[in-house]
Amino acid sequence: MNTLSPLIERIEADIMTSDLLHAPSRPIASQSPAG
Repeated sequence: MNTLSPLIERIEADIMTSDLLHAPSRPIASQSPAG
């Protein structure tokens, strides 16, 4: 068991019960591989 598991579970629970969702308003550009 990961030491941070209780913290991660708490954060996930808070996110899932939130009425707000923060997301970028535009797509994130991906970088093509060099070459």
